[in-house]
Amino acid sequence: MIYLRRIFMVSAALVAIHMQGCGCDDDKKYYPPPQDNSYTVNGTASKGILRNFQVEAYRFNSGILDPTPISSTITSAIGHYSLDIPNTYVNQPLLFRVTPNPTGSIMVCDLSAGCGVGVNFGQDLPITDTSFELETVVPSTSDNSVANITLLTTLAAQLAQEAIQSGATSEDIQVAINEANSSVANRFGLTGDLATMPVIDLTDPAAVRTAMEAGNSNLVQYAALNSAIVQAARLDDNLLSFIGALNAFITYFAEDGVAGNTSDATETSLADILSAAREVLMQVQANDPQAPQGLTALLQSLFVDQQLAESEPADSYSTGTPSSTSGATPIAKVKAMVSDLKNLAISLGDTALSGGGTIGGISEDFAMQLEAAEMASSENAGYLIEAMAIAAAAIDDANRAHSNNSELTAYTSDTDVDVTITTVGETSVFSVDQNIQVEADSGMVTIAVELDATDSLTYGETDSSEMSADGEYEVAGSATSATLVMLVKEGSSISITDLSVVETENSQTAQLTENQSLDALNLNLMIELSQVMAGTVTDPVTLTGTLVASLSDVMIVDTESATTESSTKSLGMVSLKLSGLVRNTSGESASFAVSVSGDGTGVSFVETWTQQGETSTGETTSNFVDMYGSVAFTAELTGNPNVVSMNYSVARTGLEDADNSLTIRYPGKQFRFNMLVADGAPEGNLTITNHDGVIMSLMETTVEGESRLQGTISLNGTQYATVEEDNTVVIRYTDGSFESL
Repeated sequence: MIYLRRIFMVSAALVAIHMQGCGCDDDKKYYPPPQDNSYTVNGTASKGILRNFQVEAYRFNSGILDPTPISSTITSAIGHYSLDIPNTYVNQPLLFRVTPNPTGSIMVCDLSAGCGVGVNFGQDLPITDTSFELETVVPSTSDNSVANITLLTTLAAQLAQEAIQSGATSEDIQVAINEANSSVANRFGLTGDLATMPVIDLTDPAAVRTAMEAGNSNLVQYAALNSAIVQAARLDDNLLSFIGALNAFITYFAEDGVAGNTSDATETSLADILSAAREVLMQVQANDPQAPQGLTALLQSLFVDQQLAESEPADSYSTGTPSSTSGATPIAKVKAMVSDLKNLAISLGDTALSGGGTIGGISEDFAMQLEAAEMASSENAGYLIEAMAIAAAAIDDANRAHSNNSELTAYTSDTDVDVTITTVGETSVFSVDQNIQVEADSGMVTIAVELDATDSLTYGETDSSEMSADGEYEVAGSATSATLVMLVKEGSSISITDLSVVETENSQTAQLTENQSLDALNLNLMIELSQVMAGTVTDPVTLTGTLVASLSDVMIVDTESATTESSTKSLGMVSLKLSGLVRNTSGESASFAVSVSGDGTGVSFVETWTQQGETSTGETTSNFVDMYGSVAFTAELTGNPNVVSMNYSVARTGLEDADNSLTIRYPGKQFRFNMLVADGAPEGNLTITNHDGVIMSLMETTVEGESRLQGTISLNGTQYATVEEDNTVVIRYTDGSFESL
């Protein structure tokens, strides 16, 4: 019981805080023979959607692909095809190939950068080049089997055909096909069977909305990657045509796979592809005013994955690691998932991973990353940032005062921050070096701040009550508390676009009003955040990287009278991206990336101070800030860098509601945990999807005052096990076997 309950409770806690068998033989699947002389295989061809293309099926003969097709047809207007396959080939490995139709074929352009002169995203691109060719290989087919054809299935088909030797049996060919499809899915961070995964038309807003609203963001991610490969390849070599880029990458991948990043800028890397996938999805958003919120969360997740890919050792090529159960029967895949989850839950130190290392080693290695994530998101880090912000605001006030009086050499802000002003030529430098008090729940926290800012702003001023500014501050400094130190390194900057400040005074009521508006504020800071060695901290963690943040459409209205003060704040879009390296004094290190964005349009935060006390208003259940975030990191185990990665994503869907997902990947294995939060507590099922596409769905219920787990385990829509708890958790499989946990 402890194993599944631990998985459930850890997952539930994560999302709430942040928003083996009986020894029976595996069953063999039996395909009843069709009543006719043939059976039907269906699929969709996409790079994007391929209309009026020819689709042909080919058989393998002793490991050699027979050049004569056994069946052919034409794709429809939505890229769909249906092939009648002779009964002779039921349960046999087959290859399906799509090529241009001599009568004229059309591809719907799914590249945000366009597919050629005059062909933009969503427009038709005639395909006449006979070198255009996509394939998919499947280990076996039966009536109503699905064999989708995409660029990613083509990569797998190339790997499979290279692995198949002359004289190979059908079983040998099936093993090669299963491993090739699993390897490519693993390399691109996808789960399930590439050939059967539904194809989403990214140029159709309704199709994207339907997929996202059904919780199938993985299908949209698949479509984006399928599109992005060619866009990335064309960007790396702008001399390549659309089809030239497609064919070049297929050949390139078949040789060694793809590296996370490369030393040769003309080679396409996984980071390049993830970046292009984000660009494609941003185009999807731009084309649909009703684009689902989940797209932004997917963009955040792709960004942190891109950062991790960029942090991999250069030129480390890989075609991916296949699942050890890629060719197993459905019931065997289900049982293997239970075993893998049990190993993951109890972190067995001697459980070897297919790529090297152990789960226990990974668990210990992740302790540093989890500590870094906690450090970066803690209240203590927030105090440092708040103190820096107070100092920066004082510097900005001093700059305005200095613009009115160039002889000024010192300034004290209304927050009692002293600013020293030095001028060299036409350049002014503003400096703060003092302790700043920051309010905390436990009282006031003292932060030692040193901050220098070089003024590169351009001011406009109509009179003493109106001012505008544009430009940039170059900044450097530090903030130190009893537990953390944050350094802002040389080369960091803060830029301001269209800042306007207007002061008005009502002589009758003696009320002073200051209206501040800001089109955009952008921070580009090179930072280092470190723990202070003290108390229980004996191996301090340091996070070094680049912090890029932005605010847009900021409005602040402050009013002051003899008895009342109030401040109304609103903003539009907010974005923060932090990526870099985590290390400790023991010499361990790991890559780290965080991405957070939000949309506060239409939401106002109001604080009012009177003699009776303080009141505040802000978000409501019907009007709240949309927020999305992802954090990801990789463990760098000795001799096997990046053996495992973790990506946690959250999308705020209500005032206290969120959609949370956690993906854990290591060689040959991947798990995606997903749970909804409503009113600050977990709601509905926890779903866990693994690399083979097996889905475990768990629900915690209350029976006679005690919590119980129950659920199901399924694959491709068919249920193969139930999960029930009554003192112990029992998993019952459809083959009659069971196990107690």
